[in-house]
Order: sequence, then structure tokens, then C-alpha cells
Amino acid sequence: MFIRALVAIPASLWYKEKNGVSMKRIYCFVILMIFPALVSAEVVTLKSGVVIEGKINERSADYIKIDSRGEDVTYFADEIASIEGDVAKDDAGVSQESAADELISEVLSVSGLKEQIAQYPGIVKQSVEKAGEGKNPEVYGLVSKVILENFSAETIYREVLNKVRERYNKNNLTLMRDFFKSPLASKIVAMELAAGGPEHIEELQSYARSLENNPPISARLEAVKRLSAAAKVSDMSVAVALELGFAVIKAINASDIVTPDKKQDQAGLDNIKNQMREQLVESVGGSAIVSLLYMYRSLPDEELEQYTVFYESPVGRWFVNILEQAYMEAFAVIAERTAESMVDVVKNARLIR
Repeated sequence: MFIRALVAIPASLWYKEKNGVSMKRIYCFVILMIFPALVSAEVVTLKSGVVIEGKINERSADYIKIDSRGEDVTYFADEIASIEGDVAKDDAGVSQESAADELISEVLSVSGLKEQIAQYPGIVKQSVEKAGEGKNPEVYGLVSKVILENFSAETIYREVLNKVRERYNKNNLTLMRDFFKSPLASKIVAMELAAGGPEHIEELQSYARSLENNPPISARLEAVKRLSAAAKVSDMSVAVALELGFAVIKAINASDIVTPDKKQDQAGLDNIKNQMREQLVESVGGSAIVSLLYMYRSLPDEELEQYTVFYESPVGRWFVNILEQAYMEAFAVIAERTAESMVDVVKNARLIR
């Protein structure tokens, strides 16, 4: 599945004072939560916020049974936010977490998503460079270093993998792996990756202009729209662009690259994110359809139909949904970590002076 940030919004744009809104200093608080270590026990956190401590006696891709106060209690996968503590092993003594990571990693690789993630640091770098224009070189150097370190391809990939693991379903991921390794999906993933490279931007723009005089036949256009809807291409593109761009903005806001009178409080940051979302939703829809028409321009109608049908299937919809959530949550985690690192780095720089 092809996901990319179709629209890049310069981070510096959002630090201009608009509509008379005053800029307030943002205060970052780091809360350290210490949990006692449990011997031969796990800590299960439910999505409701409830935390259960005990020994997991049985687990599958769909549920776990945990001994809590001497009684086995069942919790289903869709109720669980995370599990910490001892790593379950299968009958051969192999870590189930390691086996899960191996399967997730294989799916991300054969689907082309791992290679696409490798392109994200370049997008971040462009945003940071734009935001640093005309700023203090010394401070900007520190800010740039912190952001690029936190937004490395390895870090983004690890966080996405972690978030997919939280929703791990062995059966569904195995089906996704087998699908992406099929001749049809392998062919289409190769087409997606080839068309997504920066060297194809001019060709894509030329193709878009050609559509004015040579529009696609209606059946083909509807087929591409159907795939876009099934794979949530526009939604995913907006989500990735929004979370990636906003994460950089949030990190910069926590640094000295923005003067105190221009810093945003949480309400200001929320307003910025809403404005970004509106602009992205408005512009990405049409761009996504054109990109799909370009990528699949040599793909026969029957193969496009087969690809779409899979994404419309229950397992296809499941995969799209967990990826959307994983990307958004992964970028949110990285953004928080980067903002915290930014405060510490700037503070230390002041002490050295």
C-alpha cells in the first residue's frame, strides 16, 4: 500500500501571528512514572486505563487469560492497550514477541512500507531547514540535530512496529504477508515504490497536466477511486503528512528557535493542527487520485480489480485501520520525546555559555 505525504507545509508558516492571537510560552512538564518490578508477572494496561498485574497463563492472537488475585480473568485483544513484563514463549521456547516482530517486520517489508518509511527523514529535514531560515545558527544547529536524531528512519520504523505489535493478530498478518508475496501484489508494490521516488516528481506533474486534455475513461477513474477509498489512501496521506509535520512544529515550538513572544500554548498548537488538517484534506484528495492514476497507468483493469477486492476484504480493512492508528500514534510518541529532548538540550546549551 502506498502512503506518502502529498503536501508539505513549511513549519515556519505556523509561527506567524494570525488573527490577533497572542503567542504564549509553552511549558513542558516531564512526569516520571516508576512501576515496581514484578517477578514472573506481567502488567496489562487496558484501553480503558485499568491496569492489571499478574501472571499470564494463556494467550493467543485474540485474547489472554491472566491470574489476577488467584483467579484467571480473560481479556480480549481489542480491549488491551499494552502488555509489559515477562515475554511469553511457545512450546519450543521461542519468544512470541520475537516471532511477532519477525512477522510484522516481514509484512512491512514486502508491502513496501519499510522502504517508504526510509523516505520520511528527508521530508523532516526539508521542514526543519525551512523553519531555520533566518534564525540563530547556533540554536538552530542544536534544534536541527535533536529533531533529525529523533526522526531517524530507524526510530520511526521501530515505533510503527511497536504500535502494530500492540494490535498483533497472527492470522491476519500471515494473510497480509502471503498476499504481498503473491506475484500480483509484488508487481504492484514494485510499481508503487518506483513511482514514489523523487526522480519521478517531474514526470508525475507532466502526467497530471496531460489529464486536462486526455482525461481517464470514467470506468478507470471510478476503479481508482474505489481502491483509494478501500485503502484509505487520502486519509492515510493526510494522517502521515499531518502527524509528521505537526511533530516537527511541536518540537521546534519547545526550542529557542522560536522567540518567547511567538511560542504557542496547547490551545494554539491545537488550532495550528486543525488548520493544517483542513488544508491537507482540501488539497490531498485530488492529488491522491492523480498519483494513483499515474502509478497504475500500465496496470490492467482486471489486476487493479483484484488488488482492490483484497483491500475491501475484512483482513484488508483490518490492515489499513491498524496502520493508520500505528502511524498516528508512532509520530505522536516521537513528537513528545523530541519536545522533551529539545528542552533539555537548549537548557544545557544555556549552562555552557
